Amino acid sequence: MRAGPDDEVFAYVRHGDDTSRFALVVLNFSERPAKTRLAIPEPFAGHARGGLRDALRGGDARLQAGSLPLDLAPWDARILVPR
Repeated sequence: MRAGPDDEVFAYVRHGDDTSRFALVVLNFSERPAKTRLAIPEPFAGHARGGLRDALRGGDARLQAGSLPLDLAPWDARILVPR
């Protein structure tokens, strides 16, 4: 899924057999910082309501009304998993 206004932020969901086990991968393929808001599809949104943990750098991310606001640095990558 394309997530950024300039088509430079890409995101996809990687999941196993059970949809409660997934990773949301977000990539900024740009020299510029990107501020984006990702719509999280069901059934993943249901499992992410308790929050997401950044598997690369720690820290947390929270859904807001079914979407996930993110600030990405240039050439940034995030791997977000359910807490």
